[in-house]
Amino acid sequence: MRQTLAAAVLLAAGAASAQEPVLSPSAAAVPAAVSASAKPDRGFILREQAYAALAKGDKTAARAKLAASLKADPKNAAAHKQLGYLEYEAGKLASAAKSFSTARALEPNDLSTALQLGYTYQKLKKPAQAKEAFTAASESSDEQVRQAAIASLNGAAAPSEPSL
Repeated sequence: MRQTLAAAVLLAAGAASAQEPVLSPSAAAVPAAVSASAKPDRGFILREQAYAALAKGDKTAARAKLAASLKADPKNAAAHKQLGYLEYEAGKLASAAKSFSTARALEPNDLSTALQLGYTYQKLKKPAQAKEAFTAASESSDEQVRQAAIASLNGAAAPSEPSL
């Protein structure tokens, strides 16, 4: 698995067990290191500060930094997705669904977001939307995401919670 700053932070925070689907932002969704000659934008800096807050276990600060990051860069799918994880964990399911849905619209090829959206809709007791999201995720080239989506579509597994 390729490590990114976000994935490393999520794993350090105890994110994924061997039996959970890969739930951290994909390498494509997390920006590569900024070159020395490029000046990072405010949204990028705030998002990185959110990841640093997560590494310290400060989810309140992470949520605030992500919200600020999205004000600076509302089209950042990785920030929407990460905020979705935080909102889900806090029990703010409608807000999590909105964040995951926005991330999905911005990065339609990130099918792990579709999986998270499906889990969220399951918890919200919206089976039609959950089925639609799981069906999309079942087309993933990531075997873990694909298998988790298929299991959810078949009702073989209880919903897995997105984790940080």
